[in-house]
Amino acid sequence: MEQLFNIDFKRINSSNDKEAADRKKNFELFLKGGLPNKKNENWKFSDLNYIISKNFKNITNNDEYKLDQKIETIHDFDHNKVILVNGSLKSFDLHFEEKEKVKIETLKSLEGFHHQSKNNLDYLNKALSIGGFNLEVQQNYKCKKPIIIYNYFTANLNNKIINNSNKIKVSQNSELTLIEYNIGKKSKFIKNTFEKINIDKGALLKNIILQKTKCNGYFYKNISGTQDYNSSYQNFILSSGLKFNKIEIDMILEKEKSSCHILSGLNLSKEEHQEIKTQINHLAPNCKSYQKIKNVLESDSKGVYQGKIFVKDIAQKTDAYQLSKALILNDQAEFNAKPELEIYADDVKCSHGSSSGSIDEEAIHYLMTRGIELKAAKKLLGDTPIDDWLKKKIYDVSSGVKMLEGCGTKQFFQQSVKIYGKPREKLRDGKSSPLGLAKHLRAVLSSQNIKTGNLISGTNYSSQTIRDKISEKVIKVFGEESPEVIVVDNISAKATASSRRIRIRKGVRFSEKDVDQLMNHEALVHVATTLNGRAQKMVKILGANYGGVTKTQEGIAVFSEFITGCIDVSRMNRVLDRVLAIQMAIDGADFIEVYRFFLSRSKLKTEAYESTRRIFRGGVLTGRYPFTKDIVYLDGLVRVHNFCRTAVARGRNDIIELLFTGKIDLDDLPVILQLKEAGLIKKPKYVPYWVKDMSYLVSYFALSTFVSSMDHERTRGYYDALITD
Repeated sequence: MEQLFNIDFKRINSSNDKEAADRKKNFELFLKGGLPNKKNENWKFSDLNYIISKNFKNITNNDEYKLDQKIETIHDFDHNKVILVNGSLKSFDLHFEEKEKVKIETLKSLEGFHHQSKNNLDYLNKALSIGGFNLEVQQNYKCKKPIIIYNYFTANLNNKIINNSNKIKVSQNSELTLIEYNIGKKSKFIKNTFEKINIDKGALLKNIILQKTKCNGYFYKNISGTQDYNSSYQNFILSSGLKFNKIEIDMILEKEKSSCHILSGLNLSKEEHQEIKTQINHLAPNCKSYQKIKNVLESDSKGVYQGKIFVKDIAQKTDAYQLSKALILNDQAEFNAKPELEIYADDVKCSHGSSSGSIDEEAIHYLMTRGIELKAAKKLLGDTPIDDWLKKKIYDVSSGVKMLEGCGTKQFFQQSVKIYGKPREKLRDGKSSPLGLAKHLRAVLSSQNIKTGNLISGTNYSSQTIRDKISEKVIKVFGEESPEVIVVDNISAKATASSRRIRIRKGVRFSEKDVDQLMNHEALVHVATTLNGRAQKMVKILGANYGGVTKTQEGIAVFSEFITGCIDVSRMNRVLDRVLAIQMAIDGADFIEVYRFFLSRSKLKTEAYESTRRIFRGGVLTGRYPFTKDIVYLDGLVRVHNFCRTAVARGRNDIIELLFTGKIDLDDLPVILQLKEAGLIKKPKYVPYWVKDMSYLVSYFALSTFVSSMDHERTRGYYDALITD
């Protein structure tokens, strides 16, 4: 060890003989114990003795502080600047802050600086520490701008060791955002830093550490701190590019209502070794601590997380958790985790967890088959909401495949239920169901004196005529991308649509109202969302149609009919009857019984047969196991209606347009918003008229929101008296 460290104590400026003697004593203690190795529990995953001995033959103390080039500072936002060169305070500019409210100076003495680390690096630091800083924010002062500490390392640091000790104090009711930003040349050196933090009553310290540098530095940093009543410490670490980096954080929550948040993101590549070790000590009641550590590892990199939550017996009402996740991109990378809880209090809410694994190969294959390159696919499939969303898409598609595999069996019905649901399943209010709504609407509509035939006299069009009318309209909307409108005799619905074709069933008579319905339902929703989705080059899954999006897509389509006033009683009754028929089949009705039910409704044999065929297609003709898809029209209508109403009430009607980004489910919206913010999707090209101009939509829901808040029993009683004899 003595041969490895060739230290010249004459080059260390000591203020007095006592300090010089203390430094030599601490260095002797360091030599006695040596560099930490795996025998030390806190270093069981990081053998620093082996790492340093392997990469250094001779280590000398650093005494060179000359700046060898101009430091490029960040210009994206206003901030105060502190320049450190090889750990020593070179200059600072705090012109955004009030004079004397924020003070920074070179740390002149280690007196009273009690390190809490249980390894020999503290002795080494006490022996060789020079050039650190003392930063203090005065009472009742909230810093107007962040302070960025530019930690610059020169080119002449090969085989040198830099030792620093820093003090940071945020006084009572003060706030500070401190950003540490490393800038380095490609020199091989060691940096050993100890930092003492004091956060007083009601104070807030946001501490951001950005350790992204191309230097070959070996970094160790120990952060220890104490927190007073109602204080907050928020730490964020982003690390990438260092050969070795270990950060230890030891925070003591001494007084009630203090909180500590630690977030970290590590992105490791070839031969990089990085570790985060934390210990959060809850010594008082009603304190909180949250830790979330995320890692991405590739090549032969190694990541480590050791975290401990300590809760003293008097620290009741503690709320604390720690979570570590790692995404391992190849077989050579390694991740180790050791989360711990040590709890002596009874009334606490504490948890910990850790997970690691590789990218799902099926997910990668799926994305690549959807036009996403391998590199882009790996970026999307990290530990993010996008990752979870894409995995759900894979599940949705595979569920559809399983359903088709089970045609004519109970399995078909079971998969159908997983995708589309059942009539008795609860809606978002937890009380209503599609079946209950269908029965209610059927009862109301049946009691009304409304003609259910053609609403416009003299309009009774053939399939061919409707084809011509729809063709003319879609060309005006979609231009060169217009789908072909054709007449076919092999579909059960009046009409179906894809991006390429709108199919009209042969032999059906149509009204003028049907033209509007088909345009708003088939063209301006189904065709539009398909074309918009296929235009999303980065996320082509948005152009695919599968069971998982059907409920929302059909809900939007029926809502489009509803909000434009082109839905009529006949159309609504068809939607309701299908829900009632599906429940009949589940309860045991066979094909003939359901056919008779539809025939009693329409008196038209062809219509009754086609409606029955919709219920039993792929299912079991003898009953109990039908195809449940047709509940989505009513179920989806309610969901889309309530979503739009909520969006308007929250002043977020802009989000409604996102429904037309492609084939999405309502539950996809948080991810769609994230993709939009990341620039991975673009604004939909085709949207219905009521979305282009939302004046009516907003007006309608503004009134609806207010009316729904009224006392309905009282108002109903008043109006009942007016219309009842």
